[in-house]
Amino acid sequence: REGHASADFEFADKSQDKYYTNATPLLLIHGFLDSWKSWQEVLKSLGSERKIVAISLRGFGDHSKYNSDNGTPVEEYYTIEQQINDIYHFLSIGNFLDRNGQVLIAGHALGAMVALGFSLKHEDMVKGIILLNGAATLPESRTINSPGLGIIEKSFTLAQLTQVFEKWMDPTTDFNRGFIRNRYKVFLKEFQFRTSVKKVKGNILPLVDVEVESKLLEESLKSDVFAQGHMWKAAMNVDYTGDLDQIIAPSVIIWGTNDTLFTHDDQKILMDEMKSSKRVFRTIKGAGYGLIWTHPQQVADFINTFVRSF
Repeated sequence: REGHASADFEFADKSQDKYYTNATPLLLIHGFLDSWKSWQEVLKSLGSERKIVAISLRGFGDHSKYNSDNGTPVEEYYTIEQQINDIYHFLSIGNFLDRNGQVLIAGHALGAMVALGFSLKHEDMVKGIILLNGAATLPESRTINSPGLGIIEKSFTLAQLTQVFEKWMDPTTDFNRGFIRNRYKVFLKEFQFRTSVKKVKGNILPLVDVEVESKLLEESLKSDVFAQGHMWKAAMNVDYTGDLDQIIAPSVIIWGTNDTLFTHDDQKILMDEMKSSKRVFRTIKGAGYGLIWTHPQQVADFINTFVRSF
């Protein structure tokens, strides 16, 4: 069931109006470039004993986009803090908490960083945390090595990716020109291509079929370059490392072993520093950044095991 908690908040509710008693609801938060629809294949295999809601963050999918008429600068509209505030209001008004006022929260990539921030700000509302290819911070010097389509070099740093967004967000750039918009579209396609392939004996093989890839690109194109760029920059400016020991809710950290954006070192930091959380580490061999659409059954199995422990 798809809907809106308000005039501008897009979400999908798997519960289909079923009645639940004691099971704590599960909230799913997507990653960079995505919307709630990136969870569609995972949703099919999640248990039916609880309410499960997947949301689109502001600026993504069909959630509200920036409007200069509201008087807020665009860089203040798209921040981690604003996404956290949105989720708080969504949970509060949408009847998506259990009778103790709590929720289980799962986040992928950018969504994992939002989930961490939410758990730090509203720890009393979080019963458990699921982090998929997450990190407490992202270093600008990190180099990504992956096949690509030519918009970005095959090897690039996160700082260089920030520069790509800054170029397209430059107010002197006429982003509405067809050439620039086409480059942006190719960039999005390249990013998804990089994160949903594997290399076998020198050959690049897709991990999702053409139809799934097409739907992912369609959702990505609903978000303009300002939402993508400012949320990328916001994520690059976040560093939760020194606060991780304040998270007390049990957690599971799930990582795709081929992810070069969110690395094994990032997962080690989460495991080492979330000292107050009863935590477990799970891996999906061969999965990259986009593990929720390339390996949905394994992701669902790990989530089901974790949430059923409550």
